[in-house]
Amino acid sequence: MSSQSTTIANVVKDLNEGMFLPGIQREFVWSESQIRQLFDSIMQGYPIGSLLFWEVRDTFAREQIKYRFIKHYIEDGVHPPSFSDRSFRNPKIDEKFDKLPNKLSLVLDGQQRLTAFYIGLCGSYTKKKKYQRRRDPESWSRKKLYFNLLSDPSTISNTDPQMRYDFRFLSDPSNSTGEYWYDVSRILGYSSNKDIDEEIKHIQEKLEEEGLWQEGYFQQIYTNLSDFYSSIHETNNISYHTETKENHERVLDIFIRANEGGTQLSKTEILLSISTAHWTNNEPELDAREELTSFVDGLNGQYDDAGFNFDISFALRGLMLLSDIPAGYSLSSFSHGNVIEMKEMWMEEGVQESIRQAIDLLVEFGYNGQRLTSVRAPLPIAYFFYHNNENKRLSQSSKTGKQARNDIHFWLASMIINGTFAIGETPIIEARSAINDAEQGTFPLKEINRRLRGGGRPVGLDRETISTLLRDQTSKAFSLLSLIHYPLPAKGSTTFHEDHIFPRSKLDTEYLIEEKGLTYEYARQCEELKNCVANKQLLTDSENMKKSNKDFAEWLKSRDQEYFDSHLIPQDPDLHEVENFVKFIDKREEMVIEHLSEKFGF
Repeated sequence: MSSQSTTIANVVKDLNEGMFLPGIQREFVWSESQIRQLFDSIMQGYPIGSLLFWEVRDTFAREQIKYRFIKHYIEDGVHPPSFSDRSFRNPKIDEKFDKLPNKLSLVLDGQQRLTAFYIGLCGSYTKKKKYQRRRDPESWSRKKLYFNLLSDPSTISNTDPQMRYDFRFLSDPSNSTGEYWYDVSRILGYSSNKDIDEEIKHIQEKLEEEGLWQEGYFQQIYTNLSDFYSSIHETNNISYHTETKENHERVLDIFIRANEGGTQLSKTEILLSISTAHWTNNEPELDAREELTSFVDGLNGQYDDAGFNFDISFALRGLMLLSDIPAGYSLSSFSHGNVIEMKEMWMEEGVQESIRQAIDLLVEFGYNGQRLTSVRAPLPIAYFFYHNNENKRLSQSSKTGKQARNDIHFWLASMIINGTFAIGETPIIEARSAINDAEQGTFPLKEINRRLRGGGRPVGLDRETISTLLRDQTSKAFSLLSLIHYPLPAKGSTTFHEDHIFPRSKLDTEYLIEEKGLTYEYARQCEELKNCVANKQLLTDSENMKKSNKDFAEWLKSRDQEYFDSHLIPQDPDLHEVENFVKFIDKREEMVIEHLSEKFGF
């Protein structure tokens, strides 16, 4: 390999012109702060590590799967359609429409740093505001990188002690005393120190117009801007090696080894790179990276309201499971033969649809991204759908369909309640094995539990587990409530909320003592139980709004018998008064345990 060095400006100008990314590369994963720190590093004269390029030519170059660098980055694949100029994934090059030079450089190591320079010097970074909807344009903020030319590198920042130069992503910032925000993209337009002098003259005029110019500003601005110009245009900050051999296995090995430093490749990123290399080098050619990223982005977009965040590991795990590969999610499982089997499975009709049907069923059960504590949960259900073509819809009017739906729901809820998914791949593999051995159309709930129980895994539900859960303030509340109300939540687009039966405000110790005359000990007991699962129910949007903060006894006047039956509410009117809250919890706990025991047979 040959070793050379060049300037940041020279490399950035070559991005998406003669320099691209190979299909085995990972996605861009750096945050705003990492980009800022990179620019701070070059200003402090720190080394930023060596890069590795793969030089390819002519026919071999044209045959390689190639991607463009991201210029305008957006941090989520689900975003408004109007944001078409922004990218979450690297755009793929289409040889039919993109004219490329005969000699190309494909970046094997350094794409995070190069993309960071590209975004900072030429592009933008778009972030979603917290708790906002992804499809709403107002939920997003687009920012560019700015450099405060009045920042003093000798002063240590209170917010980031490692930073000496004040780089920030901002949207149309205003200047103030001690702050002049310089758009760093302007630096690429300079060709000499004369341009710097002209820029400083312009800055002085602007600050004087704004009444902000002070004695001493000239030297600070001149020093910062000159140093920045030197870092981008004059100093050979980019050291790189070039690989020229046209050998895919060698390049894949080099890529994995080279990326062991810096932001290390995750297991999933390595497995995707291996899959991409093998899928493209065997007929029919298929780009694993494009196929799988498009699939998970499509899922997240399709179920945007549910807030799922499926990733590449979900797709790869699903392919392994559906391909009946016996081992777990590890590098050793991704042999050439297994990867080709996964490719063939991906091309099978019904595979992707089975995964979507599994997620559809979860949504019908009322699950969303917050309630589904493991993204692996849908995979055995997808396996069931794929191997039961005649029973895919699980119709409520069909005896076998209704039973399978019931068993899947109980299996899913009990696995989440017990935290069984957290113990590794075993629960998924055992479920696959049991489904394979089961009678067509049946979901082998008891057999799955038997196999897991034999391995000492927590499975199923019993009276003690439910009793404990009903008294807890747990994030797993929905799973238990969904079993109580099933099939009520299975209404497609209907959203269900976890509502407090007795309003929390009516169960505060101070309120119960002063307004209801209860003893301190009893009032404290009520407050400790106010957020327990036994004081929760599932209500639709409209029901929840109507109930709001009403006294429970008052709310019940508008309810019919169906409400009492479906929510397992004790009939005794005395228990509807807040003074008898603890007795209400005791009675409802008893009713829930009996109901679930009868319904699911434990």
